[in-house]
Amino acid sequence: HFAVGATAAGGPARIICSDVKDIVFHFAVEEYLMQVAKVSGPVMYLWRPAPVVTIGRHQNPWKECVLSQLESDGVGLVRRRTGGGAIYQDPGCSVFTFISPSGHFNIDRNLEIIIGSLRRLGIGAEKKGRNDLTFEGNGKKISGSAFKHAPDRG
Repeated sequence: HFAVGATAAGGPARIICSDVKDIVFHFAVEEYLMQVAKVSGPVMYLWRPAPVVTIGRHQNPWKECVLSQLESDGVGLVRRRTGGGAIYQDPGCSVFTFISPSGHFNIDRNLEIIIGSLRRLGIGAEKKGRNDLTFEGNGKKISGSAFKHAPDRG
């Protein structure tokens, strides 16, 4: 699925949605969008993975996971290019990736897009801490964020 709109700066804004569940495929698409694609306006890439644990780039899988249990449960294990802790994801998790042209990277704007989308679905959300999104009222975490800057991107 693919949608195009206009931004205030005049560049096209793109939303790409994928039904593919293979996380390695999605990491490859993200890498392509960051390193190769000509990005003249913001891109939002949305996808959902098959059951998988992703670990940060500096984590030791033998310390973070019970590998035999992952294997017996049919859960994959993949290393992210970003840092952070181990994360379990499955088709119930929506993953969003923002790619911006050089000089236009804005974490707060990106998080506000997600907060606005959740509110339109009737879910009150707010930014807490560094880059987490939580439910309004009880403060329970909805989403964490990881960021990577490419040399020619914002």
